[in-house]
Amino acid sequence: MWAIGESLERRNLFFKLGYFCDSCICCRVSPSQKMQIVQLAKENGPWITLAIGDGANDVSMIQEAHIGVGIAGKEGTQAVQCADYALGQFRFLQRLLLVHGRWGYRRISWFVCYYFYKNITVVITELCFAFMNGLSGQIYFLDWLPMLYNAFWTSWPCMFTFIFEQDLNDDEALTYAGTYHIGQKGQYFTYRVFWSWLGFSVWHGLVCFWVPFQGLLFAVNSKGLDSGLWWISTVSFTVIIHVITLKLFAESMHWTKMNM
Repeated sequence: MWAIGESLERRNLFFKLGYFCDSCICCRVSPSQKMQIVQLAKENGPWITLAIGDGANDVSMIQEAHIGVGIAGKEGTQAVQCADYALGQFRFLQRLLLVHGRWGYRRISWFVCYYFYKNITVVITELCFAFMNGLSGQIYFLDWLPMLYNAFWTSWPCMFTFIFEQDLNDDEALTYAGTYHIGQKGQYFTYRVFWSWLGFSVWHGLVCFWVPFQGLLFAVNSKGLDSGLWWISTVSFTVIIHVITLKLFAESMHWTKMNM
C-alpha cells in the first residue's frame, strides 16, 4: 500500500484498477491499510461505502466506511461493537442491502421531506396571521395546540406509517435487485423532490389559513355574538391536522391496520 506522501497519481491508478475489475482481492493487508482503501473509495466518488468484517483487525475499516457491518462469530465481538449493523452470517448481507436498505432509504427520505412539510404548513398559517394583525405579536393558536403538534397530534400517524412503509415486499425486492439502484442514484431525495414538498407546504398553509379565516370572519353564534379569534384559529388548526394526515396517507404505498 502507499505510504504517507505517496503521489496522487499512484493512488488514482490503484483506485481505477480496482474500479474496473469485477472484484479486487487485497491479500495480507494491515488494519490501517484496509482503512486506507475505504478512504480512497470515499475520495474518488459520491457513492456510499460499506465495510464488513468479523474481527478486531477490521475495526478501523468498519469505522471509516459510511456503513459498518460486523459479523458475530469466532473472532470475538470487537467488530460487532463498533459496527452500525450486526449479522450472524455473511449471507444475510444480501437481505440487509436489497430489502432493508431499500426500505430504510425510502423511509428516511420521505421522513425528512414530510417533517419539513408539516411544520412549514403550520408556520405559514401563523405567518399569514402576523401580517393580518399588523405584526402586533398576537398569537393565532391557543398555546397548547402548537405545543402538542409534534408531540401528539402528528406523531402517531407518522410513527406507524413510516415503520411499516414499503413500496415492494421483501420477495419482490430480492427478485428484482435492479430496484436497488434507485438508492444508489439518490432518486428519492433530490432538490426537485425536496422543493416540491416545500411548495406543497406553502400552498396548504395558505389554504388552511384563508379558507377558515374568510369563511368564519363574520360568523356569529345563536345569540348573535361574534364567534371570536379562538374559534377561527381552532378550526384552522383542525383543517391543518386533516390536510397533513391525508397527505401522509396519499403518499403512502403500504397501508396496514396499524396506520389506518
